[in-house]
Amino acid sequence: MKLIISTLLISLLALPSLQAAEKPENLDALLKQVQRESILEQQQNKKREAEFVAARDKQAGLLAQANTQLAEQERRTTLLNLAFQSQETNLAEKEALLQEKSGSLGELFGTVRQMANDSRSVLESSMTSAQKPDRGEFLTTLAERKQQPKLKNCVISG
Repeated sequence: MKLIISTLLISLLALPSLQAAEKPENLDALLKQVQRESILEQQQNKKREAEFVAARDKQAGLLAQANTQLAEQERRTTLLNLAFQSQETNLAEKEALLQEKSGSLGELFGTVRQMANDSRSVLESSMTSAQKPDRGEFLTTLAERKQQPKLKNCVISG
């Protein structure tokens, strides 16, 4: 079935060209017909060539645009990588400083807890504790604390 349909389509397409190719009456008519067909063929070839050149130029333009975008993205990637490395170095330095200060603060807190224990025992045995028995609560809380206190919690009222 497909073979029949394709044969019919081909014959229908070829029919006008067969009619146009009429038999010339003499050699002059044949020469004019050949020249006319040659000119038509040249015009079609020029038109096709112009279309190909336009398509090639368009593709070259698209390629140049893509290459420009690629170069821009590579430049941006390089800048972002440099910024990332710089920030990563900065972060490592700050983390090291934090560890150093946390260690120092931890030592200080240990000393404060020890001093709070000592001060509490002295305060409990003093004569003034009889008048204000809840004076050592802050020192007891500080001495028994496992976490480092926040600055806002270290205000002593008195």
